[in-house]
Amino acid sequence: MVRANIHEVAVRLGYTPDVAAQTLASRHSTHVIVLVPMLSNMLFVNVLEAAHKTLFSAGFHPMIGVTH
Repeated sequence: MVRANIHEVAVRLGYTPDVAAQTLASRHSTHVIVLVPMLSNMLFVNVLEAAHKTLFSAGFHPMIGVTH
């Protein structure tokens, strides 16, 4: 009963859950950081493309960074 009332009020107020807060609360994330030293070398670009394709198809979200 209480759960239904909370849900009703949330819908009426247009509440949408905060994904970042849910991730912190669950201690589980689908984000993966992929770091490369440079983007001017095509080897690293190819690695990033392969990593993105593989991770995304497995339900992960790659976050790409350049270290140099």
